[in-house]
Amino acid sequence: MTLAGPFCFGPQFPLVEYEDDNVDPGAGDRQWKNQEEDPGCEPTLLRALLQDVLASTIPQLQVPERLREGGQPGALLRRYPHHQECARQPLLCCQCPLPGHCHRERGRWLLPGHPPGADSAHTVPTTWLASLCFHTCSCYTHWAPRDQGQCPPILLFQHPGFHQDTGPGSFRTKKRFETGRIEPNYPKVCGHQGNVLDIKWNPFIDNIIASCSEDTSVRIWEIPEGGLKRNMTEALLELHGHSRRVGLVEWHPTTNNILFSAGYDYKVLIWNLDVGEPVKMIDCHSDVILCMSFNTDGSLLTTTCKDKKLRVIEPRSGRVLQEANCKNHRVNRVVFLGNMKRLLTTGVSRWNTRQIALWDQEDLSMPLIEEEIDGLSGLLFPFYDADTHMLYLAGKGDGNIRYYEISTEKPFLSYLMEFRSPAPQKGLGVMPKHGLDVSACEVFRFYKLVTLKGLIEPISMIVPRRSDSYQEDIYPMTPGTEPALTPDEWLGGINRDPVLMSLKEGYKKSSKMVFKAPIKEKKSVVVNGIDLLENVPPRTENELLRMFFRQQDEIRRLKEELAQKDIRIRQLQLELKNLRNSPKNC
Repeated sequence: MTLAGPFCFGPQFPLVEYEDDNVDPGAGDRQWKNQEEDPGCEPTLLRALLQDVLASTIPQLQVPERLREGGQPGALLRRYPHHQECARQPLLCCQCPLPGHCHRERGRWLLPGHPPGADSAHTVPTTWLASLCFHTCSCYTHWAPRDQGQCPPILLFQHPGFHQDTGPGSFRTKKRFETGRIEPNYPKVCGHQGNVLDIKWNPFIDNIIASCSEDTSVRIWEIPEGGLKRNMTEALLELHGHSRRVGLVEWHPTTNNILFSAGYDYKVLIWNLDVGEPVKMIDCHSDVILCMSFNTDGSLLTTTCKDKKLRVIEPRSGRVLQEANCKNHRVNRVVFLGNMKRLLTTGVSRWNTRQIALWDQEDLSMPLIEEEIDGLSGLLFPFYDADTHMLYLAGKGDGNIRYYEISTEKPFLSYLMEFRSPAPQKGLGVMPKHGLDVSACEVFRFYKLVTLKGLIEPISMIVPRRSDSYQEDIYPMTPGTEPALTPDEWLGGINRDPVLMSLKEGYKKSSKMVFKAPIKEKKSVVVNGIDLLENVPPRTENELLRMFFRQQDEIRRLKEELAQKDIRIRQLQLELKNLRNSPKNC
């Protein structure tokens, strides 16, 4: 399975969509698209919605006194009809006050008349305002402070009420034959507390998918056979081991239940899902890991890093076998080229032109070839088909896909042609080999996420043949859905090529593989009456803000209580002094 951009595919549940975390820094200043189309809408005070809705949906947050009855709102709300079929249940959408009537500082909104630095009792938490921004008829919105480049995207709102599972950490799964418009209330997987950064289907079990998030966790989900009927919030397995957000996940290509995760703590953790614990840690990177790729039998792992280095690593020992310092070719993505013992990287040259390079995995001192593509700025996503030795290059923001043929002899890389489209792509997903239509001589299939139209378009690569019979020359034996090793065998040092299958009979679902989550005993660490494992520290910015404002309210309450007790103590001391000095005690 391959992921490039915000979705990926599997054979049975191929379509997964999640919210992108690349947010426009000026998104907080956007006005609603149909604001001028409905001038008769009357503004509603924010405090009314806070009292009626937030008090029940977010009970742990206290409404600031400034927003209670008689207070001035920090934002106005307008009521717009959502659509003709649901005009009786309109949506509420958040509108910024007039320019100059509010200030933004450190992720908070300050009320009119309160300059930056005012007491936090008169501030509206970011999480509240984020909870009030929904989509209208055809407009999605994000809320972000001016001084922050990114914030969690606001998900679709399911009317008529608020739902706790409409947070930023969610994605959707959909069967590939279910086409058409996705309704706003379509069920989603929404258990993460932060943005979902990567998702991957299990190569051996169709309905098992792994996801990682900004909340520092990796979660394993089991999608029901018939698809989701309601929002899924409980993961089959939660993996905690990273100290910062997790940006990448990769399944081992030949071993069942071995998962790799790369976090922003510069570490790669190897998880044995049979026990639900990390069994190895690769700690050789000095910056954020950008990409991971395995060779055919999974004995080697290659990574690209933000420190401009390309590494070939023995994953079980964590030893770096080869390392290249790519100063002239800043690498972004890397892929192993099957059994050719070659690596292909995409990146940027010193002149800021997009570039690809071919490397010998046993000698990374110099690339075998370097070839400039164009001067565009979008990332290049490489996709390699080991069966046909075809390389596909697709750029983020481009509308074309280039084809190359890879060989072991010079010139190594031969340009063939390209697929052109006027619609730019935001990301591309790839269908696994056993999901292709062999009767039509389909050798590769992309699912293109079109940026402007908000749709996903399938793109098939078909070899023109007159005969409808099975073409063995373009469909050799390919890696199948049966694992070659168990986790214990692979961790013990055994390497084995993947189990091959023929596509002549079409796809056959494996009936032997069933994922069983390990049963863990509940542990507790109690300090001063507090269970530290139950009361985990906040992992995301939103959780940190909630905790901060909750603690501020608690500190304020304790100060008031302490002041009242001080007054009471002074009163009692004065009464005691008067009693001692009274004539009866003389």
